[in-house]
Amino acid sequence: MLSIDEMWAWLPYNLREPQTVEDIGRRVKETVARDVSPVIKVSVGAGPNRYLAKAASKMKKPDGLFIIEHHDLPQVFSGTLIVRGSALAVVTASAERDRQDWQKPEPDRA
Repeated sequence: MLSIDEMWAWLPYNLREPQTVEDIGRRVKETVARDVSPVIKVSVGAGPNRYLAKAASKMKKPDGLFIIEHHDLPQVFSGTLIVRGSALAVVTASAERDRQDWQKPEPDRA
C-alpha cells in the first residue's frame, strides 16, 4: 500500500519489495517536483494497509518518504498518541502487552 499526501493506492504484489516501494516513492516525489513545481512538497508513506500507509506519510511531513514494514510494528509507533473510539493511549516500551490490550474488544456501553 502506498500513501501520497491526500491519496492512496494499492501496489501490485510484484511491486511490494521495500526497495521497489522506496524507488516508486522517490519517483513520485521527483515527478511532482519536475512536472508541477519544485516548491510543492510531497509526503509519501507505505505500509501493509492503507491506514498504516497514511500514518507513514504523516511521520515525515512535509517532504518525507517513510515505509512501515510488518516487522517494524508496533515499535514504529512508540511514544505515539493513538486514538481508538473514545479511548486514548500512548504506545510504550511494553508494546506487546499494549498490542494485546488493544486487540481486546471494547466493553459494551449500555
